[in-house]
Amino acid sequence: MPTLNVVAIGQAGIPRFAAKRARRVARALSRWTGVSEDSALALVGAGLFVAAIISLVRTGYAMLAAARSGAAPADLAQSGGSLQA
Repeated sequence: MPTLNVVAIGQAGIPRFAAKRARRVARALSRWTGVSEDSALALVGAGLFVAAIISLVRTGYAMLAAARSGAAPADLAQSGGSLQA
């Protein structure tokens, strides 16, 4: 049975635009906790991944609630609910 590389999975959760900041946070976390910098970076990546999933789920729930209630976005509500100007 193959083993999982948990560090690589955690680091894959870091978007490219946040990599520099994530490395700084991981370096500080590594010094503070005594874990390796790679492990700290994996923890940061896992945290970012979880935050993205939570945001996605919340957005999905908001979309479903808006669809069920028939509420129009604020821009459409002011124009009488019409998509045409």
